[in-house]
Amino acid sequence: MHTCTPPDSAMTFFRTTALCSLLMLLAMPVSARLQTGGIAPAVSATLLDGKTRLHFNAGRGPVRIVVFWASWCSSCRQELPQLEKLYRTYHGQGLELLAVSVDEEKDDIAAARHVAERLSFPVALEDAAAVDGFGRIRAVPTLFVIDRQGKLRLDGREGLQSEDIPALEKLLKSLLAEAPPS
Repeated sequence: MHTCTPPDSAMTFFRTTALCSLLMLLAMPVSARLQTGGIAPAVSATLLDGKTRLHFNAGRGPVRIVVFWASWCSSCRQELPQLEKLYRTYHGQGLELLAVSVDEEKDDIAAARHVAERLSFPVALEDAAAVDGFGRIRAVPTLFVIDRQGKLRLDGREGLQSEDIPALEKLLKSLLAEAPPS
């Protein structure tokens, strides 16, 4: 009985192509696989007090913003007060906001606590549980917006500029105008 096998060069090409495809898929950050309109991941994070645990489930309800930031990031320090204004304006209409600090060094965490004292929304420290669903955060600030249905509506916007605030506010207004799920 004779079996037919491809020539060595074809088999090598096939194996190399398959291996490269697999490596590219594995190397792709999870956040790149999150799709706008897809279900947003749940977030569970420890707040800066080190004791309180906050859970943003992927379920339905409020409109949510999750922003990843760092105390040493000047863009973050400019963005957080703008987000504070939006939060104060729209919190009563169903907006929730969580800022997740990616600071790791003791001095940076202390600086993050100092920044958080001026914010009325919760601030957490990054841990595996906080970011599992969002994947590797490659830059800060990175902002996600989740609608009342639990769907991702703004996927990992990096570096919100002051000229982007009106567009973000317009998106928030439209999402907050949607009826909460029953």
